Amino acid sequence: MIRGVKHSIIAQNHLIENIKVLVTSCLVFEIVGYTCSAMSKNDHALRYPFLVWDVDGTLFDSYPTISHALYLALIDFGVEIPVAQLKQMAQYSLDRSFQQLEEQYGMGRDLLVERFRYYYYQIPPVDQPLFPGVLEVCQLACQSGGNNYIFTHRKKDSLQRLLDFHGMEDLFASQVTRDSGYPLKPDPAGLLAILQQHDLPAGKVLMIGDREIDIQAGRNAGVHTCLYGDLKLQVSADYHFTDYQQLSALLTNDH
Repeated sequence: MIRGVKHSIIAQNHLIENIKVLVTSCLVFEIVGYTCSAMSKNDHALRYPFLVWDVDGTLFDSYPTISHALYLALIDFGVEIPVAQLKQMAQYSLDRSFQQLEEQYGMGRDLLVERFRYYYYQIPPVDQPLFPGVLEVCQLACQSGGNNYIFTHRKKDSLQRLLDFHGMEDLFASQVTRDSGYPLKPDPAGLLAILQQHDLPAGKVLMIGDREIDIQAGRNAGVHTCLYGDLKLQVSADYHFTDYQQLSALLTNDH
């Protein structure tokens, strides 16, 4: 009789544990259900199902924090430049900004970059928000059987910090960062590597960025290009939007 009670209690405990596992699994799926791997796919192909994203000024509104960190770094060298001017310089090219500042003020580039990174890494990701609507576009690509990719000059650790905080890591199939070893934009080598690695047809790929070098890299790789933001470029993109709802409409319109 006692043995039978013990077996009954053990069976009940197993049942309770199984229920806990089932409930936990449901909760986890609810949390990560927006990711490409967990999303249900539909048969509606987008005009461009494969989206390659720049990061700063495209996915994240990070230029204000970048220019602020650069401002503080320059103060350490006794140089004061208005933040608005530094933002314009960084939007054009942060690498070129370092070079220009080194040439103009005689400061060592490596030391300037070191001070910049010191101040930048003190700025929390919460102060570098996603642009409105960009998350929905990434989800749309996943829902429609496509995918997202990143091609950026950022180092991998700083990129990962943003993706982790905003819960977006699983929305991207791969990342080409500064640490990947490819030449910087507008050289298309990093973008071509993404196409080759994932066997993507160039005609179905859209490169999205906010700077001329993003558009040039896309054109050099033979893919379609989309400029996000209000910068006026010497090189024209295939599309130009200032609102990601406009991009969603482009992707979902019949073609």
